[in-house]
Amino acid sequence: MEAAEKLAKWSKEVNELEAEVKRFEVEANEKAVDQLVHLAKVKDLLNQLKEQVPVEAPPKPWSYDGETGPDHWADLTSDYKLCGA
Repeated sequence: MEAAEKLAKWSKEVNELEAEVKRFEVEANEKAVDQLVHLAKVKDLLNQLKEQVPVEAPPKPWSYDGETGPDHWADLTSDYKLCGA
């Protein structure tokens, strides 16, 4: 096989590989877009659920003295009711 024939063969193979890489890039981009759309839908659903679920306020902080000391722990939150027993 002559050098010109080898060069033509390699050139054809390179062109075929470039075309295959381009197809993979297009396919990967399409999959990435599909995943982003899916994630956006999941995010929307989570936000809808978040709006439907009541959120409790965090318990008031407690301390060892003053208005949040041991004498008032039971008044801070129902979770601390036993402290008033």
